[in-house]
Order: sequence, then structure tokens, then C-alpha cells
Amino acid sequence: MNIQIKKKYFFVMAYLYMLFPVMIFMLTWLKIYVGIPMAAIMAVGWFYIYRHDYKNNSDVIQLPLKHICIIACILFVWVALTGLGKLFYETQDWHARNAIFVT
Repeated sequence: MNIQIKKKYFFVMAYLYMLFPVMIFMLTWLKIYVGIPMAAIMAVGWFYIYRHDYKNNSDVIQLPLKHICIIACILFVWVALTGLGKLFYETQDWHARNAIFVT
């Protein structure tokens, strides 16, 4: 069984994932007269890329469900072995972070 994702949606989400933090930085940390034009330039650039490269793209990415499950299991084991959640050894700096979650 394959999961099908349109390339258009995949790339749009990837671009937005990269674009939003930079735009938030520009709008909140830079001077207003610099941040707003820079954010507007980035937004116009993103719309240009979308319109010319992805608007009419109907290609599909096919991901086998087996591969997604394997990747999810590898990520779970990786997170568990790093010490999060007190499942395995954790370094001293995690004790302070874990105190937030203990009630």
C-alpha cells in the first residue's frame, strides 16, 4: 500500500516551513522600516516560485507505508535512547528539563 502526496503540496509546505520563521524574525526583530519590506520581498518571491513551478504540477510522490513505519520506529528508538522520558541514561542537563514535566 502506498501513500500518495501531490508534489505541489509537499513542496509548498516545505517552503512555508522554511519561510515562516525567517519572516517572523524579520517582522519582530528588525526595525519596522526594514522588516516589512524584507518580509514582503520574501512573500512575493514565494508566490512567484509557487506560480511558476508548482501551480500546475500534478506529479505525485508515492511513499510505501512500510517505509514510513520503519522510519517512525527508527525515530522512536532514537528519541528513547537519547534519554528523553527517563527510559535510558540521560545527562545532567536533562534533569532540569524533566522537572518541568513532573507534577
